[in-house]
Amino acid sequence: MDKGIIIHSLIINDDKLLILKRIEDTYEGGLWDLPGGTLEDGEDLSDGVKREVFEETGLRIENPGLFYYSSNVDVKKNKQFIT
Repeated sequence: MDKGIIIHSLIINDDKLLILKRIEDTYEGGLWDLPGGTLEDGEDLSDGVKREVFEETGLRIENPGLFYYSSNVDVKKNKQFIT
């Protein structure tokens, strides 16, 4: 089973929130979500956020700040979710 830290990004521009719709045939397909994904080995939160946002949206962000931190461990999936 994969181990990983899951990150999500809250992106607000001109009072608009960026959300993405998950691809239908994937985990939780069809649901709306914030851009995010799994940190790679040795990657810090800032670099992970930049990479995931670019991979999912094509947007390049600079100097992401930590606005809110939420940690939830899913023992069955052996994952830690950080928002």
